[in-house]
Amino acid sequence: MVVPSRLTRSNSVSSPPGAKKGKPVTENFSKRGDKAAIDSLPNDSLPTISNQSQQQSDTQPALSTVDISQQFQQSLESQRQQCEEFFAKQQQIAKDFMDRLEEQLNTRIKEEVSKQVAVAVQQQHLDAQVEAQQLKERVKQLEERLESALTSSTSQINIVEENVQSQRRQQTVSGTSGQLESVVRKLAEPAMQKQDQADKEARKKKELNAIFRNFESPEGDSPENLKVAVDALLSQKMETAVVCVSAKRLQSKKDAALGNVLVQFEKKTDKHTVFKARAKLAGTSIGMDDDLTRLQQERKNAAWADFRAFRSQGIRTQWRAEKLFVLEGEHFVEHKVPCL
Repeated sequence: MVVPSRLTRSNSVSSPPGAKKGKPVTENFSKRGDKAAIDSLPNDSLPTISNQSQQQSDTQPALSTVDISQQFQQSLESQRQQCEEFFAKQQQIAKDFMDRLEEQLNTRIKEEVSKQVAVAVQQQHLDAQVEAQQLKERVKQLEERLESALTSSTSQINIVEENVQSQRRQQTVSGTSGQLESVVRKLAEPAMQKQDQADKEARKKKELNAIFRNFESPEGDSPENLKVAVDALLSQKMETAVVCVSAKRLQSKKDAALGNVLVQFEKKTDKHTVFKARAKLAGTSIGMDDDLTRLQQERKNAAWADFRAFRSQGIRTQWRAEKLFVLEGEHFVEHKVPCL
């Protein structure tokens, strides 16, 4: 069977504009529209059958249908590979674009979250400052109320004592003093309980405090300078590793005359360590005492005469808060003093 010269190799016919030499004319068209595309070419771009068939019959044999099909399949395969490469490149471009977009979004999200966190932290800090100020004011109010309660309780006790003394004198005359004392104790018991409760709360507040007597700061009496001076005394003179929390000069007339400074420690063990090392202050004018409540100070004052008597006799004594201890044998024993 002889194939028409129109479908022979491209080097035997005139190539259409833009077509590559050595390729079939149909290679530039899709699989479905190859025949229609060939038919739509201009007449002057295709060789006439009469002329070309005559030329082909003299130069070379015509291609078979199998060869044309193989060429067509190769053309399709080449186009398929080009399409796959194109789509692969497009997919990679899209992936790179999405990666960059995701990175930018993550960066913006992190920046926005950081800003929000910073604002939240700042707001919490401001709230904490306001709350701390409110707590300080509340503590101050409680201190004033406690001081007022102690003063009131002391006044009530003094009134009860006066009544007791008056009634004792009357009962001495009538011979019924024992009954009167029992009645007075019952009358005074609520006031005593109230005073003890108030004193217990005051002790709790003062248990980490100490009073440094005759203490002078070379840098001045501001709380910051006093704290630096106290810390230097604790580390250099007393040879401890304790650091105080705060220090302030007491402003009452009596405290100012004695040069008293109120020092607060962080823990009871810190205060105990400092009191154990106060023997190293010998030779200086600095002394140390507990920060006593009003009731504790009254009890200490009641035992002061006995303390001076023991000292004049050469008996060793020791103060523990308001309590006086006397050396008996190898141990210190509490000296009981009649008090309120």
